[in-house]
Amino acid sequence: MLSARSAIATHEYEPLRDERAMGYITQEFRRTSDLEKAGEWMTRALRTHPLNILHCIDIVPLQVTGALIEAALAEGYTLLLLTSRDEAARQSAVSVAEATSVWGPKEAERAFPKIAAGQSRAKSINLKGLKLRLRNDLTALGYVTGLLQQRGAAFDWLFYEDLFGAAGGTAARNRVATKLGLAAQRDATPSRTFRDMAQEAPVTGRIPNFDAATQVMAGFFPPRVSVAHAD
Repeated sequence: MLSARSAIATHEYEPLRDERAMGYITQEFRRTSDLEKAGEWMTRALRTHPLNILHCIDIVPLQVTGALIEAALAEGYTLLLLTSRDEAARQSAVSVAEATSVWGPKEAERAFPKIAAGQSRAKSINLKGLKLRLRNDLTALGYVTGLLQQRGAAFDWLFYEDLFGAAGGTAARNRVATKLGLAAQRDATPSRTFRDMAQEAPVTGRIPNFDAATQVMAGFFPPRVSVAHAD
């Protein structure tokens, strides 16, 4: 949404993946562990070709994410951190995506009804891999927030549920756009998210060990206890 309104180019999402435009930086760091060189290359890339960058903090080594943050701050980029208020729900959605090989709303619209009807099969979730991902993702978030705070970075921390929730999502997205100097606009249709669609078509019941995966996630993210405070 932000990319569509921006005058600056967005070549591709997550460009630091190994196989993508800036992936050479990640590949070189994996090979050499040379953080100084990674930082130099990152700065050169951002300075030479200013881009909107959507970066997922759990897909590359933490040091590469750190180099991106440092270079972006030095080059005057605006930083937005988008996380979920309900991390268990986010991890559940990732597990559904891995089990069904469906990674977005457009694919889900075609594939989920077939999976729910038993016309297509979902894979089992790798529970060992799930536990590792949960630990790694929590570590990545702690690293990023710690680095941003240590550097005194001005950044907006946004939440998925506020931007894509049933109520107020359009207004919330427009507030972000306006703050960035981009034009606000009315969404033509309410946004339907991957999570919504997974619930509408009950694909989780077609994933052989989804209940076991839910138990793993519950161990990492126990239910929150609300505490009332007297004013």
